[in-house]
Amino acid sequence: MQAIFDWVKGIVFYLIFVTVISNLVPGKKYEKYIRLFTGMLLIIVVTKPVIQLAAKGELLEEGSILEFFEDGASESLDGAKSEFEHAQEEKLIAEYEKQVGQYAKAQASQMGMQAQRVQVEVQKTGQEILPVSIVMEVTAQKKESGSVDIPQIVIGDGSGKRETDTKRQALQEALSQYYGIEKSRIKIYVS
Repeated sequence: MQAIFDWVKGIVFYLIFVTVISNLVPGKKYEKYIRLFTGMLLIIVVTKPVIQLAAKGELLEEGSILEFFEDGASESLDGAKSEFEHAQEEKLIAEYEKQVGQYAKAQASQMGMQAQRVQVEVQKTGQEILPVSIVMEVTAQKKESGSVDIPQIVIGDGSGKRETDTKRQALQEALSQYYGIEKSRIKIYVS
């Protein structure tokens, strides 16, 4: 009677485990791996008492069938776990690239420039994800409607190139200091 109770208890734990796992999986991409793993686990849970009885009767050598199924389930779980971790890492890197781009745009805006395009390259070294290079295309911000332009005394050719170059260098310096990237790895193109 205790064996039947343990068997039913194993099935109930299996059902709880499957419910928890299915709710933790982020999308349908890994659903087939989860189904494979839980199907193998169900076979183990359901057939375990029969295999144990057969093993006690020495019909099987030391429960070799049970070990076979347990090894298969373990390998499937390891493969799914590895693929899941890889996908999570890719999402983390993409999100970090996005955050670096948003910060670069905000810095450009504070310096009177508008970022048209930002491209960020990051690299994973050990447990850290660090930006390696930033490429930006910026333009001078447009004046708000209703604002009044105050004439400036311009020394030089009057093109504003010197002022734009100074802003570009200041933005490059700010990003270099904030992220610890060499200035040569930060390219800012003014259009």
